[in-house]
Amino acid sequence: MQAMNTRLTGAAAALALALSLGVSAPAKAQFMNIDYANLAENIVGNMQSMNFWAQEKMVLMESMSLNTALSDLTIQNQNNATANTIIRINQRATDLHNTRAITRSIPAYDVCDNVSIVVSMEDAVCAAVERKDDDQQRIVEKHTNFSQSAGEFERSRREAAAELVGACDELGFDRCADASMLLGGSGDGLNISDRDGSAEATFRQIDIITGGLPERKTSPSLGAGVAANEQRINDLRREALRSLVTTSLSEIRAARLSIDDMPSEFQNMWEFSAQRWGTEEAEDFLKRIANAHPDKAELGNRARTYPEEVIRLTASMQAFQTFMAVESYRQSLRLEALNAGMLSLMIQPLLEQ
Repeated sequence: MQAMNTRLTGAAAALALALSLGVSAPAKAQFMNIDYANLAENIVGNMQSMNFWAQEKMVLMESMSLNTALSDLTIQNQNNATANTIIRINQRATDLHNTRAITRSIPAYDVCDNVSIVVSMEDAVCAAVERKDDDQQRIVEKHTNFSQSAGEFERSRREAAAELVGACDELGFDRCADASMLLGGSGDGLNISDRDGSAEATFRQIDIITGGLPERKTSPSLGAGVAANEQRINDLRREALRSLVTTSLSEIRAARLSIDDMPSEFQNMWEFSAQRWGTEEAEDFLKRIANAHPDKAELGNRARTYPEEVIRLTASMQAFQTFMAVESYRQSLRLEALNAGMLSLMIQPLLEQ
C-alpha cells in the first residue's frame, strides 16, 4: 500500500514536471502547442525514475534498519563480554581473598605441642621451685647454728655426719661424688627425679660441696666487745658466701628436677628446641619450612608451610628466645654474685676460727 501511494505521488509529480517542461508557447501565440509525444515520453521516464528512487529508498531503509540491529547486537555482545569479564575478575579476586583468609586462619601444625610444653614448663617450674626451697633450707639450717652450745653443736655435727654418710652409702658413694649427674652429663638423661634416686643424690652433692657438716660458731662464747662482734660478722660472712654457692647449685638442680614424673624445665626446653634442630623431627620441620618435603603427595598440606604459618612459627620461636634471654640474664646475675663473693674473699679473707 505504501509503495502504491509512493508511485501515485511520483506520477503526479512527473506529470506536473512534464507539463512545465513539455508545453511551450510562442511569445506572440495566443494558443498553447502541446507536444504529446514528448510529454508522454517524459512522463514515462519520470515515473520510472520515481519507481527506482522508491525502491532505492526501501533498500536504504532496510539497510539502515539492519545496520541499527547489527550495531545494537554488537553493543549488547560487548556489554555482555565486559560484564562476564568483570564477573570473572571479581570471582577470581574473591577466590584469592578467601584462600588467603583460609591460609591466615590455619593454626600452626605444632600449636598443640607448643602449648603443652608451655603449660608443662609452668607446672614443672612451680613444683621444682617449691622442692628447691625446701631442700635448700635444709642445708642452710644445718650451718646457721649461731646459738648452739658446745654440747648441742657436737651432737648436731655427729647427727649430720651420720645422716650424710648413711644416705650416700644407700645411694652409692660414687653417685654422691659424680657431678655429671647434677650438670647433666652425657647418658644421664634429661631429668633428675625421686624415681631413680638422682634427686636425692644431687641434693647430697650440693650438701657435700657446701661443707656437709656444720661448723662451730665461736662468737657466742666470746660475749660482748669488739673482738666478739668481729667474729660474729666473720661467721655471718662465711654463711652468706656459703648460701651463694648453695643457691646457685640449687638453681641448676631445680632446672632438671622432675616432680611426680612431670617433665623438668630443662626437658621442656630441650623438646621445644629438638623439634627445630638436631633431630629427625627437626629435619622434617626444616623441609616443611622450605616446602621441600619429599612426601608431598602423601602428606598433602602437612608437607608445605604457608607464609602466614611461617610468621606464626617465627613468633613462637621469638617468644622462646625471649624466655631464654631472661634465663640467661638470671644466670649472669648468679655468676656475677659468685664472682663478687670470690673477689671479696681475695680482698679480705675470712678470719680463722
